[in-house]
Amino acid sequence: MSRARRTATGVVSLGPKRRVDSFNRLAITDSLFGLGILSGLAGLVGVFDDLGDGVVLLVTSLVSISIGVAGRRTYEQRQRPTPGRVVSGLAATWAVLVVVGTGVYLASDATDSADTALFESASGFSTTALTVLDPSQLSVGMQLFRGSTQWLGAMIGLLAAVVMLPGVL
Repeated sequence: MSRARRTATGVVSLGPKRRVDSFNRLAITDSLFGLGILSGLAGLVGVFDDLGDGVVLLVTSLVSISIGVAGRRTYEQRQRPTPGRVVSGLAATWAVLVVVGTGVYLASDATDSADTALFESASGFSTTALTVLDPSQLSVGMQLFRGSTQWLGAMIGLLAAVVMLPGVL
């Protein structure tokens, strides 16, 4: 018995179509999609200031959006997530976004040090606005990326508050 099947688009696929009900995965892929949009906008602006940083941001955008779309296509909500699963998903999302942001800072040559890149990324997504880099030395695209990480981090924080407040009150 063959496990090959033909999809609606005519492509032969092996095995059953897999749908996953993982809120962590959904939160991460949706946030990567959002980061991809923001990175793309920063990259488009950044290309006119520093081509290297603009390309890094555009590549980050394409990869993040691709992962976001692929993850969303394989998600199937079978049950409503509990507040604990939502908070767990937001924490996992924050960790993944910090790692991706660290890679962007290293790839763009904003810093040569992994610990500095990690600090910049974590402070961006945690909205503390702490920095060890001189903002005047960053390209316009990287400055927009840094601001975008703060905005996205704030949205994640607000979502966490909205999820947790009903349980506290």
